Amino acid sequence: MQNQNQWIDIIKELKNFKSDYQLAKYWQVPTTVIHQYRTERMRLPIALCLEIAELGYYHPLEIILSLEYPRAKATHQERILQMYWLATMANAGNRMSARAFSRKYYRFNFKR
Repeated sequence: MQNQNQWIDIIKELKNFKSDYQLAKYWQVPTTVIHQYRTERMRLPIALCLEIAELGYYHPLEIILSLEYPRAKATHQERILQMYWLATMANAGNRMSARAFSRKYYRFNFKR
């Protein structure tokens, strides 16, 4: 499961941003907000989670549940974990097929 910091790195990679400053400019927030997301002083808003899901072909529940898991009570963590894996498996095929023909992975094709 990824934390907020890892999800921010994922969207930076998807958008080809090199710095948090570029991401802050894209999201139209101050860089201090990105820093607060990284240190988990602030939660990622649902709208940004949905944007990450759309850009990376992730199931939205996968992102939301991975962010909620550490905050949940021990009695609720097992249920969150089950739903997380269901959401991950439900969308794994779409994500792999979308990335198979992306520019990043296309250069690894092998010629016969």
